[in-house]
Amino acid sequence: MKRRPLACGCLFVLLFLYIGTLLFPKEYPDYTEWEGKNVTIRGTVGQKEQYEKEGKKRTIIYVEEAFFYPLENDPFMPDSEQVPYNKNKENGTVLCYLEAGEIVPEIGSAVKVKGNLKTFQEATNPGQFDAASYYQILKISFQLNQTKILLKSTEYNRIKEWLFVLQNRCAGFFDDAFFPREASVMKTMLLGQKRGADAELKELYQENGIAHILAISGLHISLLGMSLYKLLKAMGTAPCAATVVSLCVMFLYVCMTGFSVSALRALVMFSFHMLAVFFKRTYDLITAACVAAVGIVISQPLYLYHSGFLFSFGCIFAIALVVPAMTTATKNKKTGEFRERQPEGIKLKFLSGLAITLSCLPLQLWFFFQMPLYSTFLNLLVIPLMGLLLPGGILFLVQAFIRDVGLGYAIF
Repeated sequence: MKRRPLACGCLFVLLFLYIGTLLFPKEYPDYTEWEGKNVTIRGTVGQKEQYEKEGKKRTIIYVEEAFFYPLENDPFMPDSEQVPYNKNKENGTVLCYLEAGEIVPEIGSAVKVKGNLKTFQEATNPGQFDAASYYQILKISFQLNQTKILLKSTEYNRIKEWLFVLQNRCAGFFDDAFFPREASVMKTMLLGQKRGADAELKELYQENGIAHILAISGLHISLLGMSLYKLLKAMGTAPCAATVVSLCVMFLYVCMTGFSVSALRALVMFSFHMLAVFFKRTYDLITAACVAAVGIVISQPLYLYHSGFLFSFGCIFAIALVVPAMTTATKNKKTGEFRERQPEGIKLKFLSGLAITLSCLPLQLWFFFQMPLYSTFLNLLVIPLMGLLLPGGILFLVQAFIRDVGLGYAIF
């Protein structure tokens, strides 16, 4: 670590932030007194999700920077005449489940909505999922059921809305071409649409230790990003332009899939990799991971307790630190010096899977209370197949656009 001053500095910052969460825990507003009551909030639509329930398309909107109105006043009354709760103080993000048939506001638009407030339950038994802590980390205060849109602005974020439309159009292609169960896997794996994932299949993946393939992660970003970069280079594009285009496309892809922890970590590390290639410098996996971790934790220190954060970075450090420790050393008969022998091919993949399994074993037992012993061998089979499935899924979407109405018209 002496040659990694930036990584050491990042680790110190992470330790400092962790101690800060222990010594100065943040207090969050308590909304239990409004449980089950109809309330009105205003804010900005930061994200949307679509899922299917009882054969109908339903939509969830994430209202950010929400201002909370617990009194059922006239929704069209000027704000100056209402009596707001926590005036001029935002209450984080609110998860709003829209009623069927409601007009769906665009991402980035300002809205005023009304719905039935429901708080997230805390774990009451050991091993029970703690929804309150989980959503607290995501900065989501509460949820609204039977949400109605009272007002919405005409201004919105056109890029994010276009990405949302593109995501759902791609999801439609999968729905048309695959059976529902297989379509849900492809939509989760490539588009980040977890709400529509088959619950039984998702549980099966978790029990067998391969649920990570459903998350947008480093495998997706590196495979798709580097493939795009090499394709542009093969077409004669200048290295600078190929680097910029690859980074921009991967940023839009992560934005479309929802900016999950694993995707954001992968995007930062991919950016470091591309810059190292462009400037012909050595790419350091540990430094890139440490910078990505600090960037995520500074925005929300409680991510240090998030299972997705810990598993994502645990896998990276297993590959960077544990795999080299498993290498064998050979002795030169002439000089008597020992030299590490780096594993290759199937042996490298096996050691990587074994290192990840052993390193994440404490996390697996802490969060899920079980550990499939055969997950190392299963990952050895699944991960190489992902290298075929992801490009295959992308090629399917490209030909689906072309076959349907033409690529340009389909997107715009």
